[in-house]
Amino acid sequence: MTTISLRVAINEDIKANFKYEYNEANSLIFIDEKLVRDKIPNIRDSDIIKSVSISINNDNEVITLVVCDLNHFGLNPFSNSNAEISYLKIYDIKKTFTVFRTKVKNLDIENSNGTIQESEISRIRINIEEIGRKANQPNLQYERCNLTFRNSELKSISIYGKLDKLELDNTIARQIKSSSGHSITDAKFLIHNDSSIDTLNVNGTLDYLKCFNSVLRNLQISDSKINEFNISNSSVNSILGFKTENLANKELTDFTPILNALRNNSDSTEYFNALEFSYNFRISKLKKQVFSNFFLRFVLGYGFRPFRIFFSNIIIMLLFWIIYLFLILTELDHFQINCITGIYEIVSQTGFLSITIDMSLGFNSVVPETTVGRIIVSIQTILGVIFNNLLVTSIYRRYF
Repeated sequence: MTTISLRVAINEDIKANFKYEYNEANSLIFIDEKLVRDKIPNIRDSDIIKSVSISINNDNEVITLVVCDLNHFGLNPFSNSNAEISYLKIYDIKKTFTVFRTKVKNLDIENSNGTIQESEISRIRINIEEIGRKANQPNLQYERCNLTFRNSELKSISIYGKLDKLELDNTIARQIKSSSGHSITDAKFLIHNDSSIDTLNVNGTLDYLKCFNSVLRNLQISDSKINEFNISNSSVNSILGFKTENLANKELTDFTPILNALRNNSDSTEYFNALEFSYNFRISKLKKQVFSNFFLRFVLGYGFRPFRIFFSNIIIMLLFWIIYLFLILTELDHFQINCITGIYEIVSQTGFLSITIDMSLGFNSVVPETTVGRIIVSIQTILGVIFNNLLVTSIYRRYF
């Protein structure tokens, strides 16, 4: 005998509890919004069923459970039950679902988002009926499944249709694959927190594939394009079908797991391509670090050196003085000169202009007229603010 217990939340604060029993083995248990409304007395059509919590207790009978057309639902066995579901189908859940501490042989998920925790599942199929249901219901809107598995043991996951994100958190899985003839698009894979996967075989376009602090024994991506590929602090035995274009992303900094996995392949071409790419990447990164370190050492020195910053600011003022003088003497009309005659006055007033702009004050005898002139003045003003603040900060830190 199988006992089903439902705890239903209606509207904001109304709750209802009821149980019913199935005495026949191999019976189909079907739970949807219509059944819940039929079981609850005095419920109005305007009442909203917000969530349904389902508990199962059985005496070793085969359970086939179908849950659909609900806003939220949660599934868990009774505390004293070892209920095992032979077949569980979840489809058209409007918001989210949760499966907790449940043993399932076969699980089909259609057009739903949810989390599965501390469960044992033999076979999972995602959106296997998408094409057939769309053919029979042309107006049916299929959403991308967003699924999370936590602290669970899985044998196989097969992806047949739309997938937004698949996350494995401290979960063991033997095989994850996109089914033959079905190509996934813009999916996200996140494997982390001591998860373990024997084989991951994907076919299609991935938004990202990230593996952190986990074990990924065999990765097969022969016909795939991965926009962001990142494996860090993880163990990977082999990668088949790897393309060096998959390395061109900003987050990937640790090439060691990828290179170790490619080294185990029989074809060494991709290994050497990845090795060359990682070498060039590190050289370019080192050049950027050397340039930035040289700039900071030149401006600040080691520690706080106010005189180094002061003289750097003087160099900036001299440089922009030369730029202003050049633009005015070449008569490019980038600056308007008010009441200034003679070369001596031009030289002295442009020098004074550079000093006042560096102090973010400005001087109205020479005024920028064009966009180029305004841009140059703006650049010096920003640099002046930065270096003057650095100067004040270094004086305070060193002498006070």
